[in-house]
Amino acid sequence: MSVEQTAPPQNRDNGLDHPKRTARQLPALALTPIAGVVWWLVGFLPWIAGGMGGPVDSLYSGQKVVHLAVPLFAGSLSLLAVGAGFGGIVAGLLARAAKGRLRVRAAAVTAGVAVAVVLTLIQSRRTIEAGRTDLFAADSRVLDGLCLLVVVAAAAGVALGLLGNSGTLGLGVAAGAVAGLAPVWLISLFNGAVGADQGLFRLLAETSQWTGAALLALALFTIGHRPASRVLAWPPVVVFVWLVGPTVTALTYLEQLLRSGAGLPASLPEHLSAAIQVWAEASSPAARPLIPWVSAVIGAVALSAWKGRKRSAVQK
Repeated sequence: MSVEQTAPPQNRDNGLDHPKRTARQLPALALTPIAGVVWWLVGFLPWIAGGMGGPVDSLYSGQKVVHLAVPLFAGSLSLLAVGAGFGGIVAGLLARAAKGRLRVRAAAVTAGVAVAVVLTLIQSRRTIEAGRTDLFAADSRVLDGLCLLVVVAAAAGVALGLLGNSGTLGLGVAAGAVAGLAPVWLISLFNGAVGADQGLFRLLAETSQWTGAALLALALFTIGHRPASRVLAWPPVVVFVWLVGPTVTALTYLEQLLRSGAGLPASLPEHLSAAIQVWAEASSPAARPLIPWVSAVIGAVALSAWKGRKRSAVQK
């Protein structure tokens, strides 16, 4: 019997067609409760760190503080949008930590976030309505609009997070969304936890800008440059991240106008028009420092070049 006949069969692909199992050890169904908790705990950590309390005007006892799972106030539009969206992205990315088919993991994450959204909105809304607050805060139209904002932001965040489970391109896009929201989230967290004077706030703003730049560079690097068509995805990601800040600025401007005595709802179109103008002005390159943005792109190019050289050296 020849050596060829006695030798065990060889694995011709040497495992190349069967990548090693990653850290996806959680069962898919475990993602449902975890995603729900993560959506609320991570997304609304700035609100939680601040005590989860907001002042309202009671019809009977003057001003009082109510504790809500989410800040369901017209004066917290930006906090609601950023919290629901950022939490949704992180929750969606959790699907990478579980095993099973992507659609099963996606369904588990979506279900968990949906349950968390419903429970937090019910608790917050009922607390406001039962607290005998002023007519504007407890107006069903106001609460309906705020609930819709949370649902839409959470759904968009989960969709972006789940996109990060579809390959490096999707992961880079999801990382870009994190880069856009993380600076605003960090500022809100610091203000909610300890507050900040003007000088400290300026330092925090600069730090958050460079944090966002670093995250953007990593996002572009994750998207990659091979094949060359991948580079075409870089500009849309940069534009998306660029527009997150002006959008939050416009929401912050608008939330100051959504109050009792502002002539609502008749004045709402006028307020929206003014918010759009604020958004356009905040989107101008002259409205923010460009060095962090240029540095982010240069950093991504440098990382990509380093990776390309390392790959070429291995192949040689």
